[in-house]
Amino acid sequence: MEIGIIGAGDMGCLTAKILDKAGYVVRAYDLPDKRNEVEKRLGGTRVGILDDGAEVARRSDLLLFAVPTENLDDAVRQFVPEIKEYAVVGGLTSVKHHEVSTLTKHLPKKRYIVTCHQLYGPSTDPDGQTVAVMKIAATPDVYNRAVEVYSLLGSHVVEISVHDHDRMVADTQVLTHHGFQSIGTAWKNKGYYPWEDTEHKGGIDNVKALIALRLYGTKPHINAGLAFYNQHAGRRVAQYDRSVQELYIAAVEGRSHEVWERLMRAGEAVFSNSDGKLLLDDRLMGEFSLASQRNARPNSELMLWGAIDAWHQLKANPYTHLLCGTPNFRLRLGLAEYLYKNEELRQNSLLTLLNDPAFRGHDQAFTTAVREWATTIRDGINHPKHDPFSYYTRFERTRKFLGDERIEAGTRKSDDLIRIMTKAIKNSNSNSKEVNPT
Repeated sequence: MEIGIIGAGDMGCLTAKILDKAGYVVRAYDLPDKRNEVEKRLGGTRVGILDDGAEVARRSDLLLFAVPTENLDDAVRQFVPEIKEYAVVGGLTSVKHHEVSTLTKHLPKKRYIVTCHQLYGPSTDPDGQTVAVMKIAATPDVYNRAVEVYSLLGSHVVEISVHDHDRMVADTQVLTHHGFQSIGTAWKNKGYYPWEDTEHKGGIDNVKALIALRLYGTKPHINAGLAFYNQHAGRRVAQYDRSVQELYIAAVEGRSHEVWERLMRAGEAVFSNSDGKLLLDDRLMGEFSLASQRNARPNSELMLWGAIDAWHQLKANPYTHLLCGTPNFRLRLGLAEYLYKNEELRQNSLLTLLNDPAFRGHDQAFTTAVREWATTIRDGINHPKHDPFSYYTRFERTRKFLGDERIEAGTRKSDDLIRIMTKAIKNSNSNSKEVNPT
């Protein structure tokens, strides 16, 4: 089988390297002005870098589109006439309803569609990670051959419908990005660098800071495309915003009993779905510190309480979403679980949220940032062409504040964190194949 990749960005090149190493003939195409960059990325491999995307399409038994979601329609229309009969076509985008609709609209008959989603980023070691596979139009034999290729992209293969995939990803990626990006924007709005403040550092805060820095090291078009094109995202983003705003306002207004009861009900409902084993343990939580934890003051953890409340209000079971969970989502759910199930930590965070006026400025900044991002996402969803300008602008302003050096350091350290977390769960996932029961 000869494999072609249209779009040799971060994930396109990573995929090409994996398949080349497995012995497949792989060819890649990107825009001419990116030729030098692509050659550098794929140096030392046998991947053929072609200047003609049509030639890649003509010669491929399996053709993968690895372009930004907003560019997918143009790319598919451009190369569809060249795709040979009975080729398998798929994509590496994260929003599958849009991708599959685009492929179905443009592809002629006698072409198959089997697509996948690598549930990890380009800096993450694929070993131990999950790949979701979706069969759209293929014979059993063709589908099995496609799965054989896709299974090389991770250790855990999940077969799932497009609808269920996008519904889960709206939580595991869109809402995860919303929460952590809001943390970074809150820091920017306050002019505050948390790693310089030893009072508010603890295990949870260290991990939150690392993942926030990690997300600002990604490319904004990926996160914008996830939010704007996923038909399940709008309702979930609106609920997370509503949960954070309502909890903060109730705390400010002194409605302590109401907040306490609301969050205990939410936590009981959400975490009753757990198998009883913590996703994150004390050793992992304490290992990744950004500053000394001596004399650390409690944090209200409004970001995590908002997530717990939103899951409850949406009647969502986040543990089932682990089927399409990214490392960042697993950490987000693990942090929320760790907070709720540790009685001392839970009590201290709620007392801080309800009674500590010294911390209220941090919560106000976070609440404002959540609303800013929710508005930006809503406007992008409603824009006729899903214009990402406002999203990019907000993202880049925060990234500039955080600085490349801090972001790179956070990404490296979060890579270590994810590697250790993945190792802990790898035995149960390694080389397994799971079919979504729904």
